[in-house]
Parts: sequence; structure tokens; C-alpha cells
Amino acid sequence: MKRPFRGHSQHRAFTLIELLAVIAIIAILAGFLLPMLGRAMDRGRGTQCLAHMRQWGTALTAYLADHAGIFPEEAIGKPATPIYSYTGAWFNAMSSYIDSPSMNDLCQQFMPPRPGQKNIFVCPSLKIEEVQDGSGNPAVPNNPREPIYSYAYNLWLDHDDRASGAYSTRLRVSQILKPSRFVVFGEVAGLGFDNMAGQHLRFRHDGTTTVNIVFADGHAQNFFWTNVFVNTAIIPASQVKSANVGVIWDPEGNPPQTDPVW
Repeated sequence: MKRPFRGHSQHRAFTLIELLAVIAIIAILAGFLLPMLGRAMDRGRGTQCLAHMRQWGTALTAYLADHAGIFPEEAIGKPATPIYSYTGAWFNAMSSYIDSPSMNDLCQQFMPPRPGQKNIFVCPSLKIEEVQDGSGNPAVPNNPREPIYSYAYNLWLDHDDRASGAYSTRLRVSQILKPSRFVVFGEVAGLGFDNMAGQHLRFRHDGTTTVNIVFADGHAQNFFWTNVFVNTAIIPASQVKSANVGVIWDPEGNPPQTDPVW
């Protein structure tokens, strides 16, 4: 009985040179695609952060409507220890308007805001290595309840920080001449400091060149560093208000509430 004829297989293995060529092509493509993927992910985090800031802007508008247009307080200098427990501070007084636990609740539950968390208090791009204390020095929390602030309140909203007592102790939105230009919230990376001014802003989006800001009318906007850049290492602290374009920080600046010129 004859056995059926079996022809030679038409398939052959790759040679070493062919495999190396394929690997080289994949490596070249990865070299092009990975940076693009990284930039896309960074843009996504920046967009998510801006969404957080818009929620804070919505909460601010609702809070002002319920409190006769009076802005909430910050915590530094208030009679509360630790500062995250101060009930009148923006991060406790406004959280219910966006269906979020307050800062104090999170800290008491040993879940203070930290880089990598997914909650309304944390910027998705925040990194632990950028965190600083109030003096601008690198800082790492050693208290399991101590929060890291990636969003902060304009310190000039607090009467203790403003230039004079000409305005009310608790600033009213009606006293802001240009609500769409007056800063209320900005991005920071602070340990134990819930307030900020221009020199404290952290530009961490789009390759560390942009920052998100919330204004007194409740809208949030992304700014490139040349439009709101303040660095007291370059510009004297006495001149910081003149080093902003498009935003207003101090309602009692000199001259008050005018558009600053670079």
C-alpha cells in the first residue's frame, strides 16, 4: 500500500536578520509614539484638573448665592488647630455644594488629599516631589492626617492679608469690580497651606507651562505661564501685582482692581 505523498511545507522561520529588522522598526515606532502618548495623557490630566476647578467654581457661585455674596474664609490664622478642621474655611464650607466630603472629614478618616488620589481636592498631575512648605522648601507629610493642597484660595480675599481695611472684613462679591478677572482659586502644591498668591502658583500642565485658575464669577480657565507668571526669585515681591497679565489678585492693589501691565 502506498503512503500518501507529503510535500514540503511552504512556511519557513524568520532569519535572525529579519527578526532584528522587525525589532528595530518596532523600537523606532515606539520612539515616536511614546512621547505622543505621554503628551496625550498629560493633556487628559490637565483636562480633568480643569473639570475639578470648574466644579469648585460652581460651588463658589452656589455658596455666594446662599451667603449674601460673602466669600468663604481661608484657614491660616484662624482659631483652629489643625487648620484643616476650621469649619468656615472654603474647603469645608463649600464641599457639600459638589457632593464631596469636607477636607476635615477626609483628614479625620485618615484619607487626606495626596498625589494619585481621585477626589475633588487633588489635581491628577500633582506629584509628591513638587510639594513645598510655606517657605518654599521641599516637604513631605509625616502626619497621616495632614493634607497636601493642590488647590488653594487667593490669600488677598482674607482681610488680614489685604493692604488695608477699606473693604469689609468678609469680602463681598459685589465689591469685586471685575469678577471675571479676579482670582479665587489656583493650583499649588502646598503642605499645610491652603492659600496662595501669584508667586505660589504651580504650572504643571502641558509640559509644566500652564495652570488652571478659578475666578470670582465662577468660571475656570487655563493660563500659559507668560500670561500669569509670577516668580519672586525674578520679580521682587513688592512688584508681583504688576507682573500679571489678564488676572487681578488684590482688590485693594495700587491702583485698585485695574488690569495689570507686564
